Amino acid sequence: MGLKKLILISIICVLGVILSIAGPVMLVMAEDGNNTVGDNDRNSVKPIDWSRFTNGLPEDESSLRMENILLNAVKYNLTVWYEENFGSQTGGYLDLGGVGEGNIRPPASAALGIATAIKLGIYDASFVGISKEEAVNRAIKIIKSAAYYHKVNSPGGWGDAWQSALWANLVGTSGWLMWDDLSTTDREYVRKMVEYEANRFITYEVPYYMDESGNIKYPGDTKAEENAWNSGILQLATSMMPSHVNWNGWMDKNIELMISSYARPHDLNNTEILHGKQVKEWLNGTNAYDDGTVINHSRIHPDYMTSIGQIINAPVLYTLAEMATPKAAFFNADIVYNSLVDLKFDSPPYNAPGGTIYIDDSPDIYYPQGNDWGTHRRMNFAMMDTYADAFGFDNLVTQKADYWENYHAQMVLDMQNRHDDGRTYSASSEDTYSGREQWVALLAARAYQAKWIKHQNKYILTNDSYFGSLPESWEQQTIGGASGYSDYSGDTFSIESTGHVGGINDSFKYAYKQVYGDATIIARLNSLESTSENATAGIMIRKSLDQDAQNVYVSYTASGDISISYRNEKGEETHTETPIEFGQDIPVWFKLEKVGNTINGYYSTDGAEWNLITTQVISMDNISNDSYIGIVTVPGSLSQASEAVFENVQINAPDNLGYVFSNQTNTAFPGETINVSVTLFNTTEHDITVQSSIDLREGFDTSQNSQEVTIPGNETVNLSYDIEVLPGIDSGKYVIPINISYGQGEVINLQSEVVVRLAPNATLFEEDFEDFNENTWTVESGEWATTLEDGSTVYEGSSNAAALSVAGDRDWSDYIISVDMKPIMRTAPANLSSGIIFRYNGTGNFYHFRLSNNAGRTVAELYKWENGVAKLLKEIDYNFTQGTWYELKIDVQGEQIDGYVNDELLISIIDEGTSLMKGGIGFRTYHEQTVFDNLLVMGWSDEVDDPAVLDDVSLSADQTELNPGESTVLSVSGLMNDGTEADLSGADIEYASSHPDIVEIDAEGRITLAEEVQDVRSFEVWSEVTLAGITVTSNIVEFDVAVSIPLIRDTLEYYKDMNALQTPLYKQLSNRLDQVEHHKDHGRDNAAVKHMQDFQKHLYKRGMQKYISEEARDILDADAQVIIDRWSEEKFYKNEENKLMFLLTKTFHFGRSFFPS
Repeated sequence: MGLKKLILISIICVLGVILSIAGPVMLVMAEDGNNTVGDNDRNSVKPIDWSRFTNGLPEDESSLRMENILLNAVKYNLTVWYEENFGSQTGGYLDLGGVGEGNIRPPASAALGIATAIKLGIYDASFVGISKEEAVNRAIKIIKSAAYYHKVNSPGGWGDAWQSALWANLVGTSGWLMWDDLSTTDREYVRKMVEYEANRFITYEVPYYMDESGNIKYPGDTKAEENAWNSGILQLATSMMPSHVNWNGWMDKNIELMISSYARPHDLNNTEILHGKQVKEWLNGTNAYDDGTVINHSRIHPDYMTSIGQIINAPVLYTLAEMATPKAAFFNADIVYNSLVDLKFDSPPYNAPGGTIYIDDSPDIYYPQGNDWGTHRRMNFAMMDTYADAFGFDNLVTQKADYWENYHAQMVLDMQNRHDDGRTYSASSEDTYSGREQWVALLAARAYQAKWIKHQNKYILTNDSYFGSLPESWEQQTIGGASGYSDYSGDTFSIESTGHVGGINDSFKYAYKQVYGDATIIARLNSLESTSENATAGIMIRKSLDQDAQNVYVSYTASGDISISYRNEKGEETHTETPIEFGQDIPVWFKLEKVGNTINGYYSTDGAEWNLITTQVISMDNISNDSYIGIVTVPGSLSQASEAVFENVQINAPDNLGYVFSNQTNTAFPGETINVSVTLFNTTEHDITVQSSIDLREGFDTSQNSQEVTIPGNETVNLSYDIEVLPGIDSGKYVIPINISYGQGEVINLQSEVVVRLAPNATLFEEDFEDFNENTWTVESGEWATTLEDGSTVYEGSSNAAALSVAGDRDWSDYIISVDMKPIMRTAPANLSSGIIFRYNGTGNFYHFRLSNNAGRTVAELYKWENGVAKLLKEIDYNFTQGTWYELKIDVQGEQIDGYVNDELLISIIDEGTSLMKGGIGFRTYHEQTVFDNLLVMGWSDEVDDPAVLDDVSLSADQTELNPGESTVLSVSGLMNDGTEADLSGADIEYASSHPDIVEIDAEGRITLAEEVQDVRSFEVWSEVTLAGITVTSNIVEFDVAVSIPLIRDTLEYYKDMNALQTPLYKQLSNRLDQVEHHKDHGRDNAAVKHMQDFQKHLYKRGMQKYISEEARDILDADAQVIIDRWSEEKFYKNEENKLMFLLTKTFHFGRSFFPS
């Protein structure tokens, strides 16, 4: 698209926005610059062209059944549910009652069901009882209201949350389907909502259940479902807005999320090419096991295996958008589906009776480790079957998907046929999710959409790369929150990007080569197109791919000048020199030379005669000698894009030995061993022999003073030194030189830094604020007082400006201070912060380690105050929220200062020449109300006794027999090894049980038995207590499940469901229990006991043994005996009581006759 055409389109769009603002509703623009995209033609929505779909409606039996299911769900949600929730509302936008999941997700799900029925042509007004016109009106009200209340359209609205991408996908898909029926204003609400939620993921770090080494990062909680629904919003955004400036960034993350969602350990070595990269190159972990199962809610959970449907909805969206579906949408779908159909689970260890999740000739589902979502969830499985049949990923299973759909979908329809109003469920026990009826509408809509898309015969699949291809050894990467692509054909590079180069952090799409040592790049810029007058294109050398990396950038500007910018130090502001007037149209040639740390920049009109325009000395650090050299174009903002074409791009880097320090800086205590290692890269075609030596100073020792190694061509090798830090060494920073020589006298001189720390051995100050002595604290400013927070006494500071309270000894020098801190609320409309004060020597002289919110950017910061003047020493982005506890810790020894949050080292500096070598401690808040607890200051003493440590832990319970659903409280106590009682208030206490599937124990020690205990009659509970680094396991407490008639009934049902008890005997046993309860309720205990004994006899009838398993018989017999023994004992004591009353009565009457009145 030409520049003039883009400018004309932009002018037309601006006029359109002005006209829309003149209407009745003012659009609320996004506050977050990273998510704000201007309303222009490129970013607009492409409506669905319904005229393309000419094959009518599918009329096969399964499609007609799914149509019936969807219409039932639509009927219920349009009538009963809508009237109950919104029937009395008359405004233009519905009041959804809040911005939480329960307020947004159910309406969004209902809207998708209604919109699908209307737009795909199956809506039946006579069946639903609502005219089509009114159905459209109600669907539109739900859609526009949910979109309007999103935070991008209404301040304080929903969005930018863990599950909000799912809700936005549902609302956005519904809105796209109903696009022709939405007003211009409401279309913009929907568009901006989808755009905002999609933009969140451009720089998103994809989470994994397990890392690449197999370590579980989120116990009991796969990230498969989460990644799948986040992919969903990106599928929708790339379908709705195919020309958006962020389309490439969206699609890049979409493919990564698709592949990662159900990635298995096997895939970490998978070399299959998906969209231009090997599968293993897309992954940083896994979310499923190799057999296709996933863990959620701490169990193998079939419901969350069907969540892959969030991804497999992709063919519907892309076909509606006239686009091919990415092949990644079906990654591992066949394996997951096979695990539902054919993967067998043995019992034990899995729940009886074992077998496959899908049960042959039955709609029932087997849950290998139990189910926590109710007994009648089938629509998700019916949808999964529909997808597998429509899109053909049932290739691995023994029984094809249409076979299973007949059972699962029919069960849903049978459930609906129980009711006249279209609802599916009769009781919450069938599905415990509160939005279950809307959930059915959503899944039925997606299943029917899949059948409809298949019938239209428009669906196609692609494995094309969306991101262009580059020459060998070239790479491309998005830096910051930008989006774009780069491609190479013949001798021509094409690159498009949003973003900017400048300030502290850059954002752009970069095409580059990684080089080691000295290098030169030459390139001819042929064209630059952008609607932005700030657009530039040129070449760059940068130290790393970090946003704030050192770099030099020479470029041509849209205004026709030559521009020079550079950042000499990492994290500094970018410097820009006065532009040079070029004086003619492009093409223009650029050259950058890197020699050591010096970079020279040139431009030329012919590529032969060069004009030197800048010379910069860049801090390239001592960690590695690599740099990243390549081509760039940026429009100057994230809301626009620029395109550039380069030719004759040459990168010349001499054969060299590259190196990277993997651990240049170490922190250690005396007596520890540290490792220093350097990775060497041979960039030549021939072998290189390397000699390395290490020069140790007093206080260190190693057996590896020198090493010699030969590195084959284009290979790498790791040089590693184990260095012992000897006892008796002083604390401080030490430098260890490493010399590497090779070739004809080439030498690499490296330096490893070791910071020696001494472990504290004395408590200087400790305060939990329970028995607070205000005389130990000095309030310098603000309001400070003890208060209650989360059941504990805490120290609270608050002020409209700064609040400062201090304690401790100003002669303290080196110490470690830690405290729990919880920011509560903002007290003034400005930046806010709270944290630790240390080395305090008066109001204007101290260090301050704090968590700050600076205009929405959350950071950890270290400030130094001298004579009332604050200086920022270091900051780092750190995500924190108000209302959450954080542990802050400072370790200060000499000039070395280390700052931690939740035991993560965030800031480490050496403040050379500091005058603040001693001082007390304290807390400071700024424009914020904050509470503090559990303050501890540790220091050093020459003589100190070994501290007492935890030696024994005792666990007890208020009661050890529980009915199903009943709770009790556990109590933990401990003894130290000196015989004193342990203070466990600061201990880490973890509880465990032998049956976590039915026993829940919260952090406070409250134990709750599940309502359904299956055949479990006893279980064990224990605790592990960690105090001061010592972990002790308690005694085991044994619990019994209280046996009752209701429990026996539940057990009958359980064994019947497990096929361990079959109908003939089941009916006889149930009848006996009816008789037992009847006689017991009428006070006929003898008869009740007799029928309970008959119950036992039935268990052992010879002809009935084929109808019951041995395990079931033994459990039921034991339960019955417990009841018999209990009632017999009660009868005995009742008889004894009657005898006693008789004797007392006789005695009373005897007394009256003996002593006349």
